[in-house]
Amino acid sequence: MPGITAAGPNPGATYLTPTVDSEIVVAGSPLSIDVPPATPDGIPTPAIFTRACLDLTGTRRLVVDAGLSDTPKVPHLHTGLGTAGDPRLKPACPKFQEAFAYGRYIASTLLRGYSNIYLAESVPGGTTTAMTVLRLCGLDFRSSSSMPDDPTELKESVYNDTVSRIARKTLSPGDAVKEAGDYMMCVALGIISESDGVILAGGTQMACVSYLASRILDRHGLPVITTSWVLQHRYQDIARVAGNVQGVDVRADLSRHPGIRKYSEGHVREGVGMGAAYFIAKSSGLSDLEIMEEVDTLYSSMVP
Repeated sequence: MPGITAAGPNPGATYLTPTVDSEIVVAGSPLSIDVPPATPDGIPTPAIFTRACLDLTGTRRLVVDAGLSDTPKVPHLHTGLGTAGDPRLKPACPKFQEAFAYGRYIASTLLRGYSNIYLAESVPGGTTTAMTVLRLCGLDFRSSSSMPDDPTELKESVYNDTVSRIARKTLSPGDAVKEAGDYMMCVALGIISESDGVILAGGTQMACVSYLASRILDRHGLPVITTSWVLQHRYQDIARVAGNVQGVDVRADLSRHPGIRKYSEGHVREGVGMGAAYFIAKSSGLSDLEIMEEVDTLYSSMVP
């Protein structure tokens, strides 16, 4: 839906954003396109922050295809789930159980032995999806947004059209995900079901996953780490859904790139685990200046 997300310079490019984000996180550069994904205003993807912070700290990363439309040109786990459906027209996640099983398998094999597992996402339009799922669970929830001005009318239209299709305003949490969620939620829940030490790295979408884990898996109080920008925008809503939430001050204002400094003005706010990645870097003893120098160096290597 044009205008509902800031991911990508245009709606056609939005589908590629998660693919290229994963390439940046793993390879350090976009491989499927020539330049990193950016908003229509030219603000680059938060994947640049994430990659820089993970490199500085030597943090391992694993990309899972939980609904990609295009295959990334980096090593990743391919599930074959395909993209979620448009909840206005049909059930979004008919393969809920299959996706959940993938998450369980990943956790019980590849993630065994890790004390901290940070789950992050790159899902364009995902704040609208999270809002719709939470409302179908019976919560009066307003989502945050990747834009300075939240496209509230567009988000409301998605929710209203979804309710019209299913002819109900409330569902069980599992059915809410099947009807209106995305496969990221399903895979994340599967991982959580088999893992201790999970930390949810994100804002509205991961707050939604936290809530779903409490209702579906009886896993309460999962920590959620996001940026302070998200909490400044919608603190009460997010804290009500995920009580154990922490905001991190990302010093984008220290960047020498105007597009990156725009983050400090309320653009984008979060994505690809940016807040948690910055938290990891700060917790390792790095200064804001050291982190932002790495961010700037990485971004400079990607653009002319």
